[in-house]
Amino acid sequence: MHDNITIFNSMTGALLDELYRSFPSPRQVDTKALYEAAGLRFSSYDEMGVTVEKIKDGDGEDKSEELKFLHRHVVKWLVDEGFVRDVGSRRYVLTSKSLSVMNAHPASLGGSLGAKLRDAVSDAGGEAGRAAVSETVGMIIGGVVRGLSQ
Repeated sequence: MHDNITIFNSMTGALLDELYRSFPSPRQVDTKALYEAAGLRFSSYDEMGVTVEKIKDGDGEDKSEELKFLHRHVVKWLVDEGFVRDVGSRRYVLTSKSLSVMNAHPASLGGSLGAKLRDAVSDAGGEAGRAAVSETVGMIIGGVVRGLSQ
């Protein structure tokens, strides 16, 4: 299933994982990697001086029109809500509150949320993997919203 929330959680998980692993160095958003994290195929090519982006689901159905700006909206939402900071030139870094929550070690996990996200993202190829990413992203967003840091 590729509804917007599932895609949002997959893209968010991939981006937060990348920023967590590279912290404190800012990273540029890899559009293709975000779409692929959501189980979508992304390609772009130049057609007479215009960049054409194609997004296809697992069945090969073209989803370009409905999803072409989704990655930008995901990143903008994360910036607007204070999860990541835009440092310019499409480069982003985690905010202190996101880092604090991702470093938290809930007793039920036996490790940090950042480590759980890393494991979930690395196994996100199928529905079960994307469900694990969605669950972890929910814990991270919930932790930031609640102001948890331990």
